[in-house]
Amino acid sequence: MSNTAIVLAFDFGASSGRAIRAVYDGQNLNYEEIHRFENIPIEKDGHLCWDVETLLKEIHTAIQKAGTFDSLGFDTWGVDFGLLDADGHLLANPVHYRDARTNGKPEQAAARMPAEELYAHTGNQIMAINTLFQLLALQEQEPELLQKAAQILFMPDLFAALLGAEPVCERSIASTSQMLDPRTGQWSREVLAAYGLNANRFAPLVASGTVTGTSYRTPRRGPLRPKSSIPCTSPISRMRFTRTISRAARSGQWTLSATPSRHTADATATARSVPSPCTRAPPSSQGPGNP
Repeated sequence: MSNTAIVLAFDFGASSGRAIRAVYDGQNLNYEEIHRFENIPIEKDGHLCWDVETLLKEIHTAIQKAGTFDSLGFDTWGVDFGLLDADGHLLANPVHYRDARTNGKPEQAAARMPAEELYAHTGNQIMAINTLFQLLALQEQEPELLQKAAQILFMPDLFAALLGAEPVCERSIASTSQMLDPRTGQWSREVLAAYGLNANRFAPLVASGTVTGTSYRTPRRGPLRPKSSIPCTSPISRMRFTRTISRAARSGQWTLSATPSRHTADATATARSVPSPCTRAPPSSQGPGNP
């Protein structure tokens, strides 16, 4: 039996994306970029949003170019998310972190939990783009949309789910949210309770590298629809969706790590930048990794 593994990895930067086909023969890793495309947000319903339909078409193009492969995974920047209904359909285009809806939200949030305490619970630098503040904006501006959501997924896991993977929240990407307790690897009960957020709305937390599906689906023709499917064209019958292609720590292009301290005075994280070991977007196309 061959020890060769072939992986198709998607890397989404803030203005472009690319697909990498990597081959590991047990000793050497060789990879090549097989497809590059724009990742330009669109204006929709008064918000700056991810253009999910166009990106799904680009994913489909890359899959066709890749030929056979054994595993499929996605890497995006942090903080942004999508909402799925009970049938697994996307309720709306995910809002882009550059949208203005979170302006002033950290200051408002401090009225419910002081910034120092919020930082101590999560270790995240407090920034308006973080998922927590996006959800608070959604609570205030579109509560009916949040109420319809059966599951909240971060962008890498959303793309995998739209291709047929199980809905999950991988921990490294969830750590960008301002809601994950880095000591337990679970959602911070204190933070969710303070802001009236339900942990059950988030897809299950899983470790990096978790296999979340054994086949992918893609449309025969016309607009891409998550529920349309065709049989896998690869001779490898069990396609695996994974969040990573190595054991190295990953969370988008960058990670900020910090240790909460009782001496923290201003909730500002001391950051250490860690480049992603396998996929790295050009500087002009990077978005927030783990802000």
